[in-house]
Amino acid sequence: MQQSDVAVHASAQKNDRILYLAAEASWTCGCSKKKSPDELEVDLEDVDDDAARWWAAILATGEGWRAEITRNGTVYRSPWPICIAATRSFKIRRLGSNQNMRKGTFVPPSSEAALRYFADFITFHCIDSQCSVALAATLTFPFLGARSAKLPLPNLLPTSTMPTSPPTFLGERHQKKGTILEESKLLSYYMTLSCNTRGMHALLCGSFFDPQVPCNLVSPLFQPILEIIDPPAQARQLESAHSPC
Repeated sequence: MQQSDVAVHASAQKNDRILYLAAEASWTCGCSKKKSPDELEVDLEDVDDDAARWWAAILATGEGWRAEITRNGTVYRSPWPICIAATRSFKIRRLGSNQNMRKGTFVPPSSEAALRYFADFITFHCIDSQCSVALAATLTFPFLGARSAKLPLPNLLPTSTMPTSPPTFLGERHQKKGTILEESKLLSYYMTLSCNTRGMHALLCGSFFDPQVPCNLVSPLFQPILEIIDPPAQARQLESAHSPC
């Protein structure tokens, strides 16, 4: 990339931004014995204020955050943010001494910090086995476009039923968190692949036979073209060798 191109690229990036919106998930201290059936309480462990604000935006009813870039006067929005439209709302709770959320202006975290928040949450709730399913679902967001998707609400377990934290469990938790962060290095490639909506539809749905799916035929992948062409070609050569002059 030439120096002039670098300057143009750097200038364009000044208009790129991620911002929090007004919508936030509400907070609870967990003191009330009566819980509304329309509320889902999510435990965040003893996280700091920046992580708590991030989760409040992620779990907000409506649109809690937005990512956008501006090119040639046109604003382009990221295809991955979600707008939760549910009859039941999330209420988040912090454990330990940080139950009260401080007031102030928060800046959305970097991608590295957000991944750490995500990895901490996954290992705390022991749901690392669901990462692949969650990633596959997220990759379909651009394919949905302006359409909505109905998803089942999570079956949240109370904190009292979670595993205790002996040294062996803490070691496993640290190892799982490291695995998640290591695999996240491929996230930019997954995002690029996700933008190919037709290809994503074929990749994720191709294992189920459906005439509407762009590609259901996997046999060419397992049977290279030479293995298909060579037998007829060899048969013709054999026929010509035995044919009378």
